[in-house]
Amino acid sequence: MKNRFLPVFVILFTSLFCPKLEAQTNFTIEIVGPDVLCVSDCAYYKVISSDGSTLIGTFVWEINGAVQQSTTINELFICAQGLFPGSNAISVIFFGNNGDF
Repeated sequence: MKNRFLPVFVILFTSLFCPKLEAQTNFTIEIVGPDVLCVSDCAYYKVISSDGSTLIGTFVWEINGAVQQSTTINELFICAQGLFPGSNAISVIFFGNNGDF
């Protein structure tokens, strides 16, 4: 005998244990700050969302691949004295509270 309620139970089980699948969103973020720093300069770099939304989550800042700080603040303050001479790459990884990155 076939159970006609089995598909209903499967859908119900899936919806209970896989919440917020529709809440995940991908968006673009941008690092804003000076392109060039002289040896004696210090500067703030800030992350903004391309759509203007407020970013709530964790920011992992990296300079040349080395993690500088992991924080809930979307700004990084650096001084050029601590950087390598020449070009340096600043990057950020954002982990939103609902799983965005």
